[in-house]
Amino acid sequence: MDAVDVVRGLVAWVGHATIWLVLLNLLYSQPIHKRWLRTLRLIDAVIVFSFPGVWLGGVWSDGLNLPIIRAYLWVCWGVACLAIPTATLLRLTRRTPREQIRRTSQIVDYAKELGYRPVGSWKNAYLARLPGNEVFEVEFVRIDLALAGLPEAWDGLTILHLTDLHFCGTPEKVFFERVFDHCIHDGTPDIVVVTGDLVDTDEHHEWIVPLFRRLRWREAAFAILGNHDYWQQRDAVRSCLAEAGLRVLGNCWDSVEIRGHRLIVGGHEGPWFDPPPEDSHHSSEDFRLGLSHTPDNINWARKNGIRLLFCGHNHGGQIRLPLFGSLFVPSRYSRRYDAGLFDCRPTLMYVGRGLSGREPLRYRCRPEVTRFCLRVKHDSER
Repeated sequence: MDAVDVVRGLVAWVGHATIWLVLLNLLYSQPIHKRWLRTLRLIDAVIVFSFPGVWLGGVWSDGLNLPIIRAYLWVCWGVACLAIPTATLLRLTRRTPREQIRRTSQIVDYAKELGYRPVGSWKNAYLARLPGNEVFEVEFVRIDLALAGLPEAWDGLTILHLTDLHFCGTPEKVFFERVFDHCIHDGTPDIVVVTGDLVDTDEHHEWIVPLFRRLRWREAAFAILGNHDYWQQRDAVRSCLAEAGLRVLGNCWDSVEIRGHRLIVGGHEGPWFDPPPEDSHHSSEDFRLGLSHTPDNINWARKNGIRLLFCGHNHGGQIRLPLFGSLFVPSRYSRRYDAGLFDCRPTLMYVGRGLSGREPLRYRCRPEVTRFCLRVKHDSER
């Protein structure tokens, strides 16, 4: 096997790995039991990493006379040479939605603030000790949005978004205490929204009430559950959130009057929780917010006229390569909605990177808390 064959094999491996990674992303977007998902992830890894050995062993070359092998290799080369560069270029040139008029952020390294790394006791805690891991470096983001049709009385309304907390012992509880205290450091938000995946063990339900009681809000706080909560005594999670003062939406709609105007809020915990929410029958003149654990429910939000949709689940990929970006993103859209603000008319969707995860790994993808400030967009600004 000469150098040209080695290069052809490496390029084919990139395409092969991408195909099976996209398939894994799709599987993780489905309501499959976590035990099966771990098995499928292992099978996927074996298929991906066995490719070089199979290629160097000449098996692929021997099979080139088979039409199905030739066809698959051409697909792999096409993915590596065309699909990946095109998708990367589109991602890099994606425009920021025009409603975003300002974005600022502050990074707080809680390992430095505490004087030690609050690694904790979770079974995957060893990952938090890896060099360069940003798991304790939280980015507090503020985004100002100018929205047409926003009631004048709501100019300056603030919304705090928390997602994917994954209480499991790593990071330690003190990490979350510091984060929650910082959330109100710049003032009490008007609204708090929590978009799921609060716990990863049945023992850490006890963290929910004392941590969320550290928060404050002026008007209301809303929450939904995620796929990890589905496996961890979901009713107990809902009870704890309610005890802490949050309105737990589930797959339903709620409303609240804020400064003399009605706000409609819809929750979507699918595809893990059934039945899915019914279509909203509220007045189309009322401003609508949506909470969905996964951005895969974007079409539901668009259909129901939701102006702002808050999501999590994807963690931004947790590991992001230079230029290329995220890899593993558990969505049926794969990397399309990995993190950030997306223009999906009539809906603006924000996908938060989350605060934690079962695997405490963060490279070029820090944990995140986001505060939004809504501004009225006047006719002259459109």
